[in-house]
Amino acid sequence: MLAHHYAEAVRPEDVDVAWPDGGPDFDRVREKAVQWLRRAAEVAISRYEIDDGIVLFERAAALEHDRRESARIWREIGRAHALEYDSEAFVKAMERSLELTDEPQESAETYANLAFQASGRSGMWRTRVVPELVQEWSSLAIADAEVGGPTYVRALIARAMWGLDENAGPEARALADRLGDPELRSFAWDALGISAFNRGDYETAHTWEMRRFDLLGEVTDPDHIHDMHISAIPTTVAIGRIPEARRLALENDQLVARLTPHHRVHGIACVIEVEELAGNWERIRELEPRIELTVAQNLATPCVRNARSLLVCAAAAEILGDRDRGRALEAEADDLAVTRRGVALGGPRMRLALARADMGALRSLLDESDWHSRQTWFVLPGAAVRLDALAVIGSDLTIGSEDMQARSGYLEPFMLRALGIVRGDDGLLTQADERFRALGLDWHADQTEALIRFRNSAAAAPG
Repeated sequence: MLAHHYAEAVRPEDVDVAWPDGGPDFDRVREKAVQWLRRAAEVAISRYEIDDGIVLFERAAALEHDRRESARIWREIGRAHALEYDSEAFVKAMERSLELTDEPQESAETYANLAFQASGRSGMWRTRVVPELVQEWSSLAIADAEVGGPTYVRALIARAMWGLDENAGPEARALADRLGDPELRSFAWDALGISAFNRGDYETAHTWEMRRFDLLGEVTDPDHIHDMHISAIPTTVAIGRIPEARRLALENDQLVARLTPHHRVHGIACVIEVEELAGNWERIRELEPRIELTVAQNLATPCVRNARSLLVCAAAAEILGDRDRGRALEAEADDLAVTRRGVALGGPRMRLALARADMGALRSLLDESDWHSRQTWFVLPGAAVRLDALAVIGSDLTIGSEDMQARSGYLEPFMLRALGIVRGDDGLLTQADERFRALGLDWHADQTEALIRFRNSAAAAPG
């Protein structure tokens, strides 16, 4: 109410009539209008009434005469667009912020936010962000930011998440701990978790990601808490704790229910991704109607989980014997996919090829070199199905040289089985079966004979 009445009192289109002489009273009311519009926008966004918040911020920006403050308001507008996963509006707002100030530290803050959002919200970008762009933004931020300050740390976190500097993660963590900022500490720990995961140290990755939950109470933003969950789930599965991963996914699904359509896709997608890893195709089939509805509500956002979730449903239908439904869901996914390459979509496509015993599709997917990427979310199902595919048509040498080699945990039985099939080693197959059963991966364990039959039929086929 305060924002509305102050803003109405100084509407730009009425100023000539209402305040013909301007003066101190007009300036005071205008400043109050900006103050309360910004505050009202912050409160609206905290309730995830993001569109309302953006309108309020834009009204404040139109009334603000100080260029530095205008630049800050446009940064807030950019952040709001990022919460809606609208990359184009986000970048435009940040570019406007840069245009409004020539103060190096203000520009550094904007560049740090560009790099940071590019690192944490890959699902909002219609055009894939390249490492060189994050390198540029983060370098510009670091060049002019106060060393050791929040802007500097945010830029370091972005660099660590992209693997641009092996020292960035430890430095960001030390500085964030020194600053005592709970959000920066959480994201610095996340960066260390991602780095550990990408080098195959899953125990360390899990430790860092779960440590973030110690900050609950200090971190209250539901978007941030959602990030804690979706970052912890892959590391939890990687060390073989499927029930814990399922709990985290269900918690996250409930948490995001009142956030944006993109958050809700993340919610249901994480649920079915855990079931995909567990081989629980019946549960995925049960959730299929909700998945289709949630994806349909998120079509404005180019998230890979739109297409991927439908592909996982297609795989479930195919595996459960409903081939027509599998083809229909695959076609829906193809219409939404922003790319056909990479581990995100390649994993479920490979699962479909295995279910169909489609050797041509399997070979084509295995030939893709871009199957692994810096993010952690889809590496485990991608690596597991890739090992199953290599068991059918790969060589012992190829299996042993996989980037995501299994030391222990979730991927270990997949590696043992692939090697056992290729070498004809019953001892390795027995070990694989025991490990699958111990992890509760009964469906995956039961696939051993099917993979052997597929391999034998492929070897016997002419050409």
